[in-house]
Amino acid sequence: MTTASLGRSEFSLAVAPGLRRRLETALLLAPGCGLLAVAMAIPIGQLLLASFGLTGIGTAGKFTLEHYLEVLTPCCATACCSPFASPW
Repeated sequence: MTTASLGRSEFSLAVAPGLRRRLETALLLAPGCGLLAVAMAIPIGQLLLASFGLTGIGTAGKFTLEHYLEVLTPCCATACCSPFASPW
């Protein structure tokens, strides 16, 4: 009667132990890191689309650069930063 051993060493890949440990670590971290990447990418994508006026809750979106023009306009050209303007 012969017995077959199903030990790890017989069916495992011939990979160096250090490389195997790094590969296992990467595979274990992949689902969590992927979920975090998606959870951060969706709001950033919405932010970028909204900055061009393409998304908005309850409004029809159209492509515009007015938001960037408003931010990049020098403050002295607007009435809000006038030396005579009251902060209240």
